[in-house]
Amino acid sequence: MFLKTKIAIKIPATTWESVQEWGDYYIALGLKKEFEKKNCEVILQILPEWDNDDDDCDVIIVLRGLSKYKPKKQHFNIMWNISHPNEISIKEYNQYDYIFIASEFWAEEIGRQAHVPVETLLQCTDPKLFYPDPDNDYKHDLIFVGNSRKVFRKIIKDILPTNEDLAVYGANWEELIPKKYIKAEHISNNELRKAYSSCKILLNDHWDDMREKGFLSNRIFDGFAAGAFIISDNVWGAGDIFGDTLITYDYPDELNSLIENYLNNKEERIKEIENVRNIVIKNHTFQKRVERILDVISNEIEFKSNSSSMKHRIISKFPSIYILFNSNSNGIKNALTTIKGYNTIKKNNLFDYGYYLTNNPDVRLLGMDPLIHYLCYGFKEGRKPDPNFDGNYYLQSYDDVINSNLNPLVHYCLYGMKEDRKTQKITVSIIMPTYNRKNIIEKAVNSVINQTYSEYELIIVDDGSTDGTEDLIKKKYRNYLKYGKIKYFKQKNGGVSKARNKGLSEAKGNVIAYLDSDNYWFETYLEKMVSALFNNNVNTAYSAEEVNDDYRNNKYVRETRYDRTLILRGNFIDINIFVHKKFLYDKLGGFNESLNRLVDWDLILRYTKLNEPFFVDEVLAKYFISIELNNISINADLEENRLKVQKLHSVELIEKGILSSEVFQLSLIDSQKNLSNSNEKI
Repeated sequence: MFLKTKIAIKIPATTWESVQEWGDYYIALGLKKEFEKKNCEVILQILPEWDNDDDDCDVIIVLRGLSKYKPKKQHFNIMWNISHPNEISIKEYNQYDYIFIASEFWAEEIGRQAHVPVETLLQCTDPKLFYPDPDNDYKHDLIFVGNSRKVFRKIIKDILPTNEDLAVYGANWEELIPKKYIKAEHISNNELRKAYSSCKILLNDHWDDMREKGFLSNRIFDGFAAGAFIISDNVWGAGDIFGDTLITYDYPDELNSLIENYLNNKEERIKEIENVRNIVIKNHTFQKRVERILDVISNEIEFKSNSSSMKHRIISKFPSIYILFNSNSNGIKNALTTIKGYNTIKKNNLFDYGYYLTNNPDVRLLGMDPLIHYLCYGFKEGRKPDPNFDGNYYLQSYDDVINSNLNPLVHYCLYGMKEDRKTQKITVSIIMPTYNRKNIIEKAVNSVINQTYSEYELIIVDDGSTDGTEDLIKKKYRNYLKYGKIKYFKQKNGGVSKARNKGLSEAKGNVIAYLDSDNYWFETYLEKMVSALFNNNVNTAYSAEEVNDDYRNNKYVRETRYDRTLILRGNFIDINIFVHKKFLYDKLGGFNESLNRLVDWDLILRYTKLNEPFFVDEVLAKYFISIELNNISINADLEENRLKVQKLHSVELIEKGILSSEVFQLSLIDSQKNLSNSNEKI
């Protein structure tokens, strides 16, 4: 039986009179109910009470949204970061004993930087409160529930004006939208299930920082539990949790098309609802969340009862003394070098505390400084200090490291980093789409084979060639195919984006590069690009390239340094000289198949938004444009696709003042008129 524990849950509501207007309050109630079932005593505290009346509590759980709390050392302090990640610094995260984050993507990002354990804990629902319960009072085609906070919520802005039966429930909408859409300022929590399960479509959106960092709204979980059909703005991680059952959109036209389609297709709505409700009830309830939190708390109790915990806490206070006396037979000189390395590793953030603690929970129980543990024990036990550092690979790659008797991470931070030494085996997956390029593809393939960096796989995706490309590849490169250096896939003609996405789905490497079959790389391209990625702690990189434009009889070097505002105005990074870590594809998806031009621009905007790319100021590739090559960049309509990309990134474009919302809306109207005129002529 779990030991009786007293827990204080801190919610950011400012008064008890207004507490029911705060979503955090209902999360706290759901947690309280489940904790009490487990023999825990629970108190709820609003913001003015945060620093009072908690001395007798064992555990503090802060529902971190807009308000900051200063943890007290006598408690086991847990932060559950459920919203507003832009408001929280690494320093604040590190003040807690344990961090839960309601986003897989952001948990991974913070876990790489924080010195305390970090893990994903998504928001959830209470199936005893949210279940199908239709009520005629809420029978509308479309319902949105949420306060405006006196700003235009994304999905409402994207849908209006509309002739559909739209009902908006929430405060502060009067000055923003026509009164006919506003039904009430508030729906009680006990009534929400009726609203969710009575409408044909429940609309959902996220604040910008939540959407960008993958924080799924609790409305999604509640709505699905109540049997709602939901259309939401596109948020990172939604596909991993709900698959295709959460319908998402990127731009207003797409939203309105989806609404029109699903309002007229009851069978499809019912099918999606049945699929997703089971997922939520099985995996995303307060019961499940409390069970996980109690696992963490029980480990803390075990830790405190561990007789060695005090010893390890003292060790963590005086790391240099411990390293000095734990030098064993390696000598004083080695110990002093290790102390120097310890300080350099901390200064340069070369040790991933969150990663180490998350993957080694026994270290958390010891109470020892994780870096000290790795230096003295962890490496010998086969543990990794960072997902990008493989100590055994580093040791086996360099004889002088073995002879030094130093921990590999110490050697790397003091010597190897300056010498650009490799810290892990990095495999590059090269995506090469092709269509009827038999006469020129060999030059591209050979430029890959001749690379000085040999840890690669070349994935050729033949998009339905009819000119004998398949025979050429299978005969000319049969040995490379046999041993897996080249992989060849042929599919029905569907365009370059489908072909590249097929390649991405087959990729096994931890780095992705792209080379079209009419271009080629210089032999040091991969070597220098991999080095750029991992020596500069970035997720993306690109180089300069020589452009040969036979169409305009022009040759020049493209070498523009990265500027976010500039690239939002127009792309200057060619996909053929762009590389990225594979996790970006896993998190953000691949190429937008609705575009037949500027697909590179859209992908690069998404992949570089939160982490600036490194620019390698050296010409490492040649890019060719000619009529004979039938480049898609010449043949596809430019303005139509440019407008599509601007729709996808309209929020950022408007925020940075590159486009005004009025001009953008006018351009959308003009585009629709041109499309209608074109259809009439056809």
